[in-house]
Amino acid sequence: MLKIIPYDSKYKADIILCFLLAKNALLPLAPESHSRLTIREDILDIETHYTAKNYPFLLAVNENDRVIGMLGCNILPATVSQEELILKRFFIHPEMKNRGIGSMLLSEIESFAESRGISIIHTRFAYWYKEANIFYTAKGFRKSGEISGAINEKDYLIRMHKKI
Repeated sequence: MLKIIPYDSKYKADIILCFLLAKNALLPLAPESHSRLTIREDILDIETHYTAKNYPFLLAVNENDRVIGMLGCNILPATVSQEELILKRFFIHPEMKNRGIGSMLLSEIESFAESRGISIIHTRFAYWYKEANIFYTAKGFRKSGEISGAINEKDYLIRMHKKI
């Protein structure tokens, strides 16, 4: 039975494994300049980057108590808006895709947002993550900006948002 739970440090190794498997499955889609497997600092230290700041980091855990999906969020800084959040580290184990896990994680985050008076959810992803574009569009997200074609890291991203 699948359950969605808040981050628990006992799953740290499983989170890293799920993250790396998910990222590795996406590498063949990436242009050569981005086709290396890296792990971000926030995945290595979820406590500092999420839970200590009261930002949600959710896990999808299967009946074998293994992490098969994750989704973290950051509430945008007060200088921008406390009524908006951004989705981060939304990954599903590659063998578990298309089973509703992403929808369940997103639904939990939307409930969290509503309970906090947050009215807009943002996301961004590389243009080559075609399935992300399909998923977010199906969930009511709309494009916030287009890719510019420039080389630097931020310019290959598609930005989307959803008002809740």
